Amino acid sequence: MANLIPHRISDFLKDYPPFREIGAKELLDLSLKVRVLFLHSREIIDLANEDWKGRCFVIREGSVAVFTAGGELSDQLETGDLFGDELLFGTSSSIRRYETLEDCLLYALPLNQLAEILRRNPLIAGFFPGNNKFAAPLFPDKKDPGGSFLEIQQASHSARLIACKAQTSISEAAKNMQEAGVGSILITDAEGLPTGIVTDKDLRKNVATGEISTTKPIESIMSQPVVCIPPDRTVADLQMLMIRHHIGHLCVTADGSDQSPALGIVSEHDILRMQTRNPAVLAKAIRRASSPETLAEIREQVDKLAAGYLAGEVSIAYVSRIVTLLNDMLLNRLLELTQADMEKEGKGKAPLGFCWLAIGSQGRGEQILRTDQDNALVYEDPESSQVENARQYFNLLAQKVVKGLETCGFEACPANMMASNSQWCMSLSDWKQQFSRWILHPTPEYILLSNIFFDFRAVAGKKDLSAQLSIHIREAIRQQTVFLSFLAHDALKNPPPLTFFKHFVLEKSEEHKDMFDIKQRAMLPLADAARLLHLGSFPEKILSNTVERFKQLADKEPQNRELFLQTAQAYEILMRFRNTAGLAQRNSGRYFSPAELTIIERMTLKNCFQFIRDIQQLINVRFQLSHFR
Repeated sequence: MANLIPHRISDFLKDYPPFREIGAKELLDLSLKVRVLFLHSREIIDLANEDWKGRCFVIREGSVAVFTAGGELSDQLETGDLFGDELLFGTSSSIRRYETLEDCLLYALPLNQLAEILRRNPLIAGFFPGNNKFAAPLFPDKKDPGGSFLEIQQASHSARLIACKAQTSISEAAKNMQEAGVGSILITDAEGLPTGIVTDKDLRKNVATGEISTTKPIESIMSQPVVCIPPDRTVADLQMLMIRHHIGHLCVTADGSDQSPALGIVSEHDILRMQTRNPAVLAKAIRRASSPETLAEIREQVDKLAAGYLAGEVSIAYVSRIVTLLNDMLLNRLLELTQADMEKEGKGKAPLGFCWLAIGSQGRGEQILRTDQDNALVYEDPESSQVENARQYFNLLAQKVVKGLETCGFEACPANMMASNSQWCMSLSDWKQQFSRWILHPTPEYILLSNIFFDFRAVAGKKDLSAQLSIHIREAIRQQTVFLSFLAHDALKNPPPLTFFKHFVLEKSEEHKDMFDIKQRAMLPLADAARLLHLGSFPEKILSNTVERFKQLADKEPQNRELFLQTAQAYEILMRFRNTAGLAQRNSGRYFSPAELTIIERMTLKNCFQFIRDIQQLINVRFQLSHFR
C-alpha cells in the first residue's frame, strides 16, 4: 500500500504546471521524496521550522493565505498552487507568511531535488516567476531552438567558389557559369578579394540584348561593390540584407568584408532551398507590384508567412520584425505608385520633403496580424507662398494612400487617426506646436493623444523629419517634467488583470461578455509603462518598440535590470498569445475566453501579469503618485 502513495502524488502533480513537463520517471522519483502533511485551519506554515526546512509545498486540498512581511493579505492559494519556492532562488529575505484558511492536505517537496530538475530543464525553470538562478530565459518559446528557426539557422554556401578575374571575357565567364550550373560568378583580384559580381540577370540585360559584345571583359557588366557577409550569419540575417540592399546574391568572405578572401556565394535561390517560406521573395514581389490590388495579394502571403512562423513557434521578436519590414516595404511601394498616379493626373511631384509615420502598435513595430490603420504625415515647413499648395497636395496624397491601404486589407481607423485626416497631416512646425500644446496642457484628451502619437516611427520619405520630432518631444518634456506625472497617472488606469482570487478580469459588455481583453488589460499597461519610463529617462534616441524600450531601461538602471528584462519577455509572450488567438479566430485576437486555455497557458499568462503589478508599483513610487491629484 505504501508504494501506491508516490504514484498517487505523481498522478496529481502531472496535471499541474510545471510538473506536467517533467518526465514520468523523474516525477515519480521526486514523488518518492515527498512528505504528505495534514494541517488544520488557521495553522501558520513556518518555512524556517526544522521539520519543514528545505521544502516547498503544493496544495493537494484546501486553501492557504499569503501575507506580506508587513502582515497584509496579498494572495490566496488554491489546489495545485505551489509556494515556499522563494528559498529555492535565494530570496529568503523576502519570505512571506503563510496560513491555512481551512483544513489542508499539502505535498512537501524537497528543494534540493527540485533544484536539480530545474537545472536540467530550463523550460520548467521558466514556470517559476522571478527565477534568475538557473540561467534560463523566463517564458521561453515552447520549441527548443535547435537550429530550425531562421534566427539561429546557420546559412550555408557552396564549398566550390565560381570566380574569375576582371579581364576574363564575358563569353568565358558565361561558359564557366553554365558548366557549374550556377546563376552568378564572382569577380576577384589577384589576392582573391571580391571586386564585383555578375548574375544571369546581368547577362540577359546587357549581353542577350546585343548591347554589349561577349568579347568584352566581364568587368564591363559587373555590379559593385559586392555586399559581403561572414560565414557565421544566419538565414534571417541574409534575408534582411537582401531586402535592405535590393539584391539577390551575397558574397561570403573570411571576415565579412571585401578586404578578406572570398569563400562563396549565397543566392536567393539558396535561401529558398534552406527555407521555403522566404520573406525575400515577398519583398521582391512588393518591389515589382504595379497596383494596390497586387500588393493586396502579396499581403495575403505575408499573413500566411506569419501564420507559419507562429505555428512553428519561431521567436515572436523575429516574426514581428519581418512582418514590420514587409509592411513598411508595402507602404513605400504604395506611396511610389500613388505619387506616379498623381503626376499622371497633373498634380505634379511633392512640393516638399515629407515623412510617412506609423503610430500606435504599427509605430511600435508590434503589428503581426492586420488591424486598422494608425498613421500620420509630416512635411517640411513651406514658404508662406507655398502653404496652401503644400496643404492641398499632401492631404490628397494621404487620402489616396489611406485608400490604397484599405485595398490592401488595412481597415480605416474608426477614430480617424490617419494621415487622411488633416489634423494628422501637417508641417513640421505645426506638429511641434501641437506636441508642445499636449505637453504644456496635459488634459485627459491630450494624454490619450500623446500615448498614441508618441509611439511614432518613420516608414517612408525623409526620415530626418521624424528624428526632429523626437528631439522636440524630449526637450519639451525636459522643460515640463510635470507632464510625466500626468502620463504616469494615466499609465496606472488599467490595474493588473487578475481578481483577488487569481481569476481573470472578464468583460461585462454584451458583445464581449465573459471574454478577456488582452490588449486593454495586459498589453497596454506594459506598453504605457515602457513609454513613460523611456521618455522619463530622456534618451539620446527615442525608441518606439516596447521590448526595445524595456531593454534600454535595463541597461540604464542596473538595480532594475532583471525586472525590465523579464517584463520584456513577458510582453513578447503576450504578443504571441494575442496573435495565436487572432489566427485561430480569424480576427485581431484581442478577445478570447480563458476557459478555452490549457492549464499551462493560464499559468503562463498569470506569470506575465505579475510584471504589470511590479512595473506599476515602480511607477507609483518613482513618480510619487500617492501625492498626485
